[in-house]
Amino acid sequence: MSNIEKSIDMKNNISSRRYPFTIYFDMNKAFNTELKDIVKDINLDTEIPIAFKDMKLEPGVYSYGTASADSIDADGEKVIIDEPILKKLTDAPYNKIFISHDRMDIASGIIKYAGRHPSFNNEAIILERINEHHPLFHNIVGSIQNHNLDSYSVAGEATKEYGFDSNSGKMTSIRKVKELREVSRTSCPSNPEAAIKGLFFVKTQKGGYTYTQEEIDMEKELQEKFDSIEKSLNDYKLSHDKALEELGKRCSDVETFKKSIEEERLNLEKKKKEDADAIEKAKADKTKADVNTTTEPMQKTLADSKAIIKDNLTGNATAPLIPSDVSKTPLMNFLKGR
Repeated sequence: MSNIEKSIDMKNNISSRRYPFTIYFDMNKAFNTELKDIVKDINLDTEIPIAFKDMKLEPGVYSYGTASADSIDADGEKVIIDEPILKKLTDAPYNKIFISHDRMDIASGIIKYAGRHPSFNNEAIILERINEHHPLFHNIVGSIQNHNLDSYSVAGEATKEYGFDSNSGKMTSIRKVKELREVSRTSCPSNPEAAIKGLFFVKTQKGGYTYTQEEIDMEKELQEKFDSIEKSLNDYKLSHDKALEELGKRCSDVETFKKSIEEERLNLEKKKKEDADAIEKAKADKTKADVNTTTEPMQKTLADSKAIIKDNLTGNATAPLIPSDVSKTPLMNFLKGR
């Protein structure tokens, strides 16, 4: 983990080293030299990591890396830096980067970004623009490139307590950072994971976004593809809306048709019932007529027969149908009411 000091004592941070007088003449010369001339002899990558792609980066040389790692450092301590505190490193006056915690020196860089990003596994990352007018600018860039100045170290206020570290599985000293006041480059950090990861050079800008020519060409090609896709989508939307409108009309026609069918069905059921009632009535009338047609002659015949029998029984018949000897039997007497 990066170095975290309990407090910063200005006296202890004043370096005893001094630059030769000639170096400051070189520095004065640098202030009057364009950036392209300062870096013309330095081989620098122009590829920008994805974490910084959308940032407004002015032309210059940038370095980036892990300011603090989550593992236990060489002192047996684990340093915890919450992101809000980490982000404050971009606020002046503590947005400077020095060499070996020498705060009396000219800042060798300005912190442009401090935070955690998925592309760096959510490590505590800082991005700095290196001060091209620093007298040791070429030494700094060259030493980062050949890994002789390849780490970051942060300093500030932190609490200390003992607790369980889930990564190591043991009790350890844990420092929780309350404030960060300074970041330095160093060759020997307390935690080797707090490393400078790379350098890149921003040549030009376009609308706040730094582009290479290849990216500009790619952006143009992507824009053309996007315009083509957007046109296709718009055409599809128009045809889709038209189809929906037509479907709506058809649905309306279908509903009207369904309504007319239902009305027709109800009319047919009504007529069917009326026809059924008429048929039942016709059947009943026919049955009644048939009964009348059958019983009336029978009733007349029966009545005639009764009259004849009565006349014979009373002796009034002109031509007796029953012999006299039969008429005197008990049955006949019963019929006569005797």
